[in-house]
Amino acid sequence: MKASFVCSENYHRDNGFTSRKGMMSAHQPLVKALIGLERNRCARILDLGCGNGALLESLTRADPTFVPYGVEHNFSHYRHAQIVLDDYREHFFQGDMFDDSPVWSMGEKFDFVLLMPGRLLERTPLETRFLRKKIMRHAKNLVVYAYGDWLSRFGDIINLASACRLQNIRSLHNSSSVGVAIATTGRFKL
Repeated sequence: MKASFVCSENYHRDNGFTSRKGMMSAHQPLVKALIGLERNRCARILDLGCGNGALLESLTRADPTFVPYGVEHNFSHYRHAQIVLDDYREHFFQGDMFDDSPVWSMGEKFDFVLLMPGRLLERTPLETRFLRKKIMRHAKNLVVYAYGDWLSRFGDIINLASACRLQNIRSLHNSSSVGVAIATTGRFKL
């Protein structure tokens, strides 16, 4: 089943990309940044809005010691993530990252939580406050990333993060197509 889905022509569409090559290219700066940041083996990585798990798959392929987790609201994309990363299928949760998803009740402290910060601009202040508290409680590091459309609207990843009221964030990669930044919890303000 995995091979047939991953090889399907729609694999990249679950994550909003027009081509597989474009998706893989967009993931590379984030993969490189996390590989460069990893300080301990078996780093637990939670992707909020993981789509079909393709980004997490790229990360685990680059470093097999990464332990992926994901939350995805779209049921078919969530199921695809369980197929793509079958060995970690129990690490994926179907639901809204802004709600009390089971991932938050696990009591895990994740080494990295991945978030496209524009999601914070799409929700109410009450919902974003809930997510911010969960990230502060469950993340050692917050890694924010965005692709071309969001970056062109805000100029770069730091401006986007600032518009989302994320402070003390350090840029790791910034181009017109991909932006990646990090903040260590305890040092950043949500």
